[in-house]
Parts: sequence; C-alpha cells; structure tokens
Amino acid sequence: MPYDRLLEKAQYYVNKGQVIGIRMSTRPDYISKEIIEILKKYTITFVELGIQSMNDDVLKYLKRGHTANDTIIAAKLLSDAGIPFVGPGVSASSVAMDKTLTKLVADSEGVTQASWLLVRNSQLDSSVDAVLDTLESKFSYPVFVKPAGTGSSVGVSKATDRCQ
Repeated sequence: MPYDRLLEKAQYYVNKGQVIGIRMSTRPDYISKEIIEILKKYTITFVELGIQSMNDDVLKYLKRGHTANDTIIAAKLLSDAGIPFVGPGVSASSVAMDKTLTKLVADSEGVTQASWLLVRNSQLDSSVDAVLDTLESKFSYPVFVKPAGTGSSVGVSKATDRCQ
C-alpha cells in the first residue's frame, strides 16, 4: 500500500534520529483495525483526526463522507491501541454543537460575545406573544435567530420585525 511505503520512509528518519516521530492527519472513517495494525509498526507521535462536527446532519450537508459514529470508532481504536490522537474530542464537539452550552461556557470564562437569549420550544408553545415581548425588550430589530442544536451557521435566519 502506498501509505505503508511512506511510513517506512518516515520511520527511516526516526531510526536515524533525525526526527522524533511521525505525525499524521486523517479522516475519522479512514481509521480501521487494519490501519491500526499498520500504524503500530511505526513510531507514530500522534494522529490528528479531522473532526469538523459530531452532528450527522452537518456532516452530510458539508459532504464530509463520514459520520459522528465513525469519529467515535476511530477515537476508540486509536485509544485502545495506545496511539495518541488529537482533535476537538467528542465531548468538546458535543458542547460546541449545543449553542446554549457553548454560550454558557463562554460566559463563565468571560469571553465577550453578542447578547443572547435562550427561547425554549415550550415557551413558544405557551405564548409566542410573551416571548416576542421579552425579545423586543432586550433587543432591537434586526435580530438573528438560530436553533441551539445545529452547527455553525445552519438554520440561522434574520428577523427584521415581529412577524418574521
């Protein structure tokens, strides 16, 4: 396999003491038991997993070609083999996907950010007018509305008045 030849070349320089180890980057879905067996033959310093999201809808929309579960499997395979890896990690990615948690963490760390207000579905179900009154007392139009549980800019809309 071509990557085996590349790893052999890199290992040559590790063995000569010219480099400390081999750092590599890959997609989560490229890590398998077979790949792990190959990697264990070399001095892998760490593997960087290209984790863009832990939300399958976002991954599909971005045409990443892998799923959140592929990331979980890759992380487990690497951990079980004792091969260090980096990436945002499952828990960090999960927190980042929940915009309310992200905002709360940022607030607790003193990170300056745009003013925000969480509106729950149950609040909208019971009284849309009360929710809009609260929003209008805190913000002026236009306001940006974003679902709390989607990726970066997925689902963002701009409301210029109460009817939107």
